[in-house]
Amino acid sequence: RAVVHGEEGEGSAASRRVIFGEANAMRAVALLSGGKDSVYSLLKAVQHGHEVVAIGHLAAPAETVEADSMMFQSVGSQVVPAIATECLGLPFFSIPFERDSALNTDLHYKPTANDEVESITQLLRLVCSTVPHVEAVLSGAILSDYQRIRVESVCERLGLRSLAFLWQRTQAELLREMVACGMEAVLIKIGCMGLQVSHLGKSLAELEPHLLHLEEQFGAHVCGEGGEYETLVLDMPFYASRVVIDAVQNHVLTADKYAPVAVQVIEQFHLEKKDAFVPITSGISPLGPPPLGLSIAASIIEGTSTNAVAPTNAVAP
Repeated sequence: RAVVHGEEGEGSAASRRVIFGEANAMRAVALLSGGKDSVYSLLKAVQHGHEVVAIGHLAAPAETVEADSMMFQSVGSQVVPAIATECLGLPFFSIPFERDSALNTDLHYKPTANDEVESITQLLRLVCSTVPHVEAVLSGAILSDYQRIRVESVCERLGLRSLAFLWQRTQAELLREMVACGMEAVLIKIGCMGLQVSHLGKSLAELEPHLLHLEEQFGAHVCGEGGEYETLVLDMPFYASRVVIDAVQNHVLTADKYAPVAVQVIEQFHLEKKDAFVPITSGISPLGPPPLGLSIAASIIEGTSTNAVAPTNAVAP
């Protein structure tokens, strides 16, 4: 069943075609930064019946405290290989991206040689040449059209589907879900009014009330979609081991009294085996079945594809 929204118009939201209905289960590679959004997307993908078969990571440039990329999280990058291989037990693929390589910053991205986005293309080609039958790419995009469009551009060129289960979710509701599901995430970067260096290393569960207060007081994005903060997930139901931080170093990048920018670099960590966990390869999501009355919607936008959640009672024209 399908419905076409709005009037015709090249490049406009009104020209979007959305096809409703349960999508077939797909074999997906997850783009993992180590942060809460990409990690929570693993739970949502399995909840909707997909199989996560590999982890892809765009690694921070060597000797870089903070790359300040428009696409990739760099803080905490050194922990991701252990999360992928030891905690999740999945094949891991990684290539570095170059600092200051956002050469094409137009919203509607066109492939640009040496742009940081092309690092995703190289990474996914590597994955697809090694792991059989990869069909989709999973990301944790919530609000950024800039990021979503670029992932979709790469997917379109490689013949892959783009899965973004968190896209345009209500952020307060999404944050509550993340905390409630047993995911332990700590702040490793701060950069907004109301967050201080002392908040680095604190958990989302501990800071949830404060983040909601910042939303009310300053209009902050409670999931950090405006660059307010970044996180590292130390534990979640799919992890076979929990990440334990042994030593950190805080770096203040902008010493503003009211809105400092600072990062927490992980200098040492170790893993602690858990007595109980749900293997990601089991196909069982600790979140349970998808919410009643919702299904996966595959939307095709200007020749590219993404995933969203849409009502199953959409009427075909």
